[in-house]
Amino acid sequence: MKNKAWLILCIITVIAGVALGCTNLLTKDSIAEQEVIALNAARTSVMAAATEFVEETLPDSSPLTSLHRAAANGETLGYVGQTTVQGFGGPIVVVMGVDINGTVTGISVGGSDFAETANLGTRTRDPEFTDRFPGLSSTPVMNENVDAISGVTVSSSAVISGAAQIYDAIAAMD
Repeated sequence: MKNKAWLILCIITVIAGVALGCTNLLTKDSIAEQEVIALNAARTSVMAAATEFVEETLPDSSPLTSLHRAAANGETLGYVGQTTVQGFGGPIVVVMGVDINGTVTGISVGGSDFAETANLGTRTRDPEFTDRFPGLSSTPVMNENVDAISGVTVSSSAVISGAAQIYDAIAAMD
């Protein structure tokens, strides 16, 4: 009797594993496509005047995961950088735009793996926090030119650190 139960359990496990594998094969392209759409939307949100984003080559030592030149009518408006930092709940994707004058135009916080604590770390995505960045014309520094969120030090510190990495990488291009 016990042998039959183990056999049935093994068959169910194999069927579940095959079903999960097939589901992954069927959905992985769609998931990747949605991530590209989300990143394009983030670029547009941080550099709204741009009509095109041209990917730039990054040195191997760069902390950025991507850098795009933002342009409109063939004229460079600035750059949009992306990096991933470690927050309290996991990875946080930070996308930030900096115009050609060195002024931050906007910041987007999140990513597909964003898992910060609800009503705490998730506040780093709220306008009350992200609106602290546009208009800065120097590297974002916690509690100097960008205040951390009270009680959310790890997450807000991570976002500010990511923003500083992006700003410094773009500034070094000159």
